[in-house]
Order: sequence, then C-alpha cells, then structure tokens
Amino acid sequence: MDYKPIIGDSGFFTLKSPYDVLLTPKTFYTVQSVRTINDFIASGQSVYDKYYSPLGVSMDQYNQDLFDNVYIVGLQAGTGELAYVPSSFIAGAPDNNGVKYIPVVIGVSLGAIQDSYNLESIISQIQSIITNTLGIDDAQVKGVVVGSPKWFTTDESDLLEAARKQKISTSQSPTILINYLQDQVNQQQEVIEQYEKIFKLTVPT
Repeated sequence: MDYKPIIGDSGFFTLKSPYDVLLTPKTFYTVQSVRTINDFIASGQSVYDKYYSPLGVSMDQYNQDLFDNVYIVGLQAGTGELAYVPSSFIAGAPDNNGVKYIPVVIGVSLGAIQDSYNLESIISQIQSIITNTLGIDDAQVKGVVVGSPKWFTTDESDLLEAARKQKISTSQSPTILINYLQDQVNQQQEVIEQYEKIFKLTVPT
C-alpha cells in the first residue's frame, strides 16, 4: 500500500480504473473515513459485494487486497457527494496545489415594488458592472419574485413612488453620475454636430 490515507487529507484524487468514474473531474475531495477490509469483515459486512463487485472488479483482485488488508476510503466532495474506494485503486497522495474556484451568487433584495416595473434596464446595468469590474461576461441576472404580494391604496402608492423618485433625483451614486455625464456629452455632441452643419452651409466650397 503506497498511499496511506489519513482522515482530513484533501485535494484532487486520481483513481485507477474502474473507480475513476466515481469522482467528478476537477473536484476537491476530502478523506472522511478510513477502514481496513478486515475491519469491515469483522463487523459482518461483505466487502466484495459492496465495494468491488458493482465496479466489475475481479475476485482475484479482491483476494489480493484482502491479503494486503487495504483500506476502504470514503472520499467526500464539498457538495456532499461521497465515494468509497479501496486504497489500492488510489494512484497516490492527493494533489492540493490547485486554485479553488467556487460558484457565487450575489443577491439583491428590492423589497416590494410595483408589479408593472420593467427591470430590464437595471438588469442590463448590473450585467455591465459585473463585466467591467470582474471580467465575467456570462453572468446570469434575473428578476425573481419572492414572498406574497402586498397591496397598497392608490394614495399610498403615489407617496411611495414620489419618495422613490426623489431618491433617484438626489442620488450621487457613481451610476447616476456616469449617466448624467453621458447625457451631458451627448448634448454637447449634438451641439457640435449642429455647428458643423451651419459651418458647412456658410463657408463657400
């Protein structure tokens, strides 16, 4: 037995066929359990039927592992996925030199808003911010309804909308400032284009 597994060992494990199909590629696994074949047999379990036969491993190979009293190793991924592998089919110590990547979701709760709101504009802005700051251009941004609807009277709704719009008009957030400056640039560009047209009409060719 070249590799002696220890509970807590973690990294990218390389398994020999046919056990290699049990692990998800590029996934970190941690050793959660280590028991010898003799330990299983002493507790009355059929090791071959449970851990060898389902993978099509020969009885000769099992008998060799039985003679060597190899370990049955429980490998668990971060998702909870669990695989049991004889240590004789683990190619070597796990490789943990990789860089860990994790799926991340950014949640934004808007509270209760009018059912008629069109969120396409804000979704597009969020996607642009993610692309420009993180370099991720395939982020999925969706509007999701959570909870039960709330009902307000027309007068209450008018007050809420007035307060919301007031916050937008007085906001000094980077996005608001950028939009304001872009509008100013567009207006100046229109003025320049008008002057160019007048110049061309008044100056003889």
